[in-house]
Amino acid sequence: MAEDKDKSTYIQDLTTGSHLILGKLLPEFANNIITLTEDNLEVILTWERRQHYLERHYEMFWHENLLIETVLSPDIVQRNSKDKDIALFFKKIDEEHYLRATILLNTAKEKDKKHSVLSYRIAGKMEVERGKLREVYRR
Repeated sequence: MAEDKDKSTYIQDLTTGSHLILGKLLPEFANNIITLTEDNLEVILTWERRQHYLERHYEMFWHENLLIETVLSPDIVQRNSKDKDIALFFKKIDEEHYLRATILLNTAKEKDKKHSVLSYRIAGKMEVERGKLREVYRR
């Protein structure tokens, strides 16, 4: 990657079948859900998952520059209410709204498997508050 190009701009460069490594999770974001080790920290976004969230939440195109920050520097992380392998990463954008990245955590402990963005959308303050009991991290 070119040093002068912001990594978030590479999201829009994804092509069919490709993926982008967004970076590494800090263990405190998910250690209460799964055990993270040095060789199990990378999070990816695939072209297919990007298409998924843009088809359902087209407004996220304008927030893609904050996806990496939402995943790597969240304000809040919660367990998913229905699936133990999923975590919800929230980044506050104003008094009433958060960005929400849904991450499938690699619980298989396979080195070639990565944590993966499943979806990305805007969440209301009330949604975040309803999940407070499932919180595993708060800045």
